[in-house]
Amino acid sequence: MIAFLIHQRRLGVVFAGLVAWLVGFQFWHHETFTAPLDVPIALSSAGRVDQALRIRLDAPHQLQVEFSIGPRPRDEAMRLVGSRATCRRLKPGEACDVGVPLRWELSEASGRVVASGESETHGSSGWATSEIWRTVEPSIRVPVGSYRLTASILRDLPEFEGMTARLSLAVSGGGKVSYGWRSDLAFFGGLANLFLLLPLAGGFGMILIGQGLGDWLRRSRANP
Repeated sequence: MIAFLIHQRRLGVVFAGLVAWLVGFQFWHHETFTAPLDVPIALSSAGRVDQALRIRLDAPHQLQVEFSIGPRPRDEAMRLVGSRATCRRLKPGEACDVGVPLRWELSEASGRVVASGESETHGSSGWATSEIWRTVEPSIRVPVGSYRLTASILRDLPEFEGMTARLSLAVSGGGKVSYGWRSDLAFFGGLANLFLLLPLAGGFGMILIGQGLGDWLRRSRANP
């Protein structure tokens, strides 16, 4: 086996290099672009968040609440959070959604507040099969570094009983907007990995496996 690896060292080095790049890129992407904050927050009984976080990318970040529909009928959940479609079906004078009053602060390790806000949020900014998103603050831009975010729901919201929610702070645009070389590398590098380097690494791996099996069979026949 050692003799085979020495004989195929060039192919092995290329294969090892591709694997190292793919693994390293995935680790870097996860460390750089994973949402700095994604924690549960209670709604039916006024919840509070106090969480240390690290901003890793010099880019605008978006603060939002993610509602999980849970056992509620989807139409009912959409009406609680609010959407254009459900609002159009309501009669004049009917409430379009349930507001969520939220106070939040983002502070440095020294305690200095660098961003804050207090408002009663309404409506939805997006939805999927089992989640609905509501934007709290669309753009928060602070230097890369360590921070602490505190947030409080200002009153109990029994209307959301049975629904869970998460408070998240993530790069605005969901990684689809360019914020410098890091976001460009993440986008184009991801495409290159998926459509070029990953198939290439798989092909080299299959060649190495095939040649290794062939070498083993030849040696087995030569030394019965």
